[in-house]
Amino acid sequence: EGLSTSLLPHALEAKESVVTNGAMAAREETVVSFAEGVPASEWEVRHGRGVELFERVDDGVKAGVSSSSLRRGSSHAVWSGAIRGAAGYCAWRLKPLAEPLDLSGFEGVYVDAASPDEGTWLVTLRDEAAAFSAEWRPTAARSKISLPFSRFTRPTRGLNLTQVECLTLACSRQDRDPLATSRFAVDVYEIGVYGRSERAVARPKVLSPRPHPLLAALDPWRFSGEARRRRKRARQLLVARGKSPLAARLYGQRVVKRGVKHLARSAAWTQGFLELATDLLAPLCLLSLSLLRRLLAISVRLLRTFARLYDASLTRRAAR
Repeated sequence: EGLSTSLLPHALEAKESVVTNGAMAAREETVVSFAEGVPASEWEVRHGRGVELFERVDDGVKAGVSSSSLRRGSSHAVWSGAIRGAAGYCAWRLKPLAEPLDLSGFEGVYVDAASPDEGTWLVTLRDEAAAFSAEWRPTAARSKISLPFSRFTRPTRGLNLTQVECLTLACSRQDRDPLATSRFAVDVYEIGVYGRSERAVARPKVLSPRPHPLLAALDPWRFSGEARRRRKRARQLLVARGKSPLAARLYGQRVVKRGVKHLARSAAWTQGFLELATDLLAPLCLLSLSLLRRLLAISVRLLRTFARLYDASLTRRAAR
């Protein structure tokens, strides 16, 4: 899972400063700023800015009951929620990217945030093959917490900085009580990278930044549910990288259903057929809603026209 530091597009700012937890002066590159006072650029109007670039991945994806929200503030974003259960967690990550980020040349990432709440706070970066996490701890007063890339490692290898595909912010609590509820809130001002590199980080392009509003009305039937959106974005990413739509769908059958979920062949193909049927029904339902909306609009206009004509006829009769 992951959210990528450079995945956040705001005006990319470069400045010389000292990273709070670092020992040396470093050049900072603000990849995303949550300040609403900064005018949105044309790129941000098309692809979204700040909180619009993130999606929620709380433990509901694993049948948990924790929940959180990421809301706009005047100069920052407010990430708050409730962690429920012995192993609950809340997380927000950047939406899927059309192209991975190249963070090579930089020394690490930083999170500018403030929170008095305790917990296990993680930043997760994902490259083309694996996820790498590092723990951070916000302070009650606003500060920049630096995380060197050397902390994002596994026993077998380190993070591929030229292929960073996602970044995730997560918070969890360890409690033996399965009914325990812990609430938290953190103010997030910006996320960026730091180092001695003079290279600018290219702005990421997010796939499907906003779901269609009409499809959102079909959520009870899962036509625009989170699972379907994720499958669609994964296929878009594969197609953008050279696979055909059919090959992308078969990749999901072979790698995800058989390899990751370990489904039997018959169960995998049954699930794939149901997903295909849902994908085919969604645009048909959208078309039906569009036609219904147009019919309602025409009906309203006709009723208004009839009402005006009727009022005019009553006025003429009264004049006689």
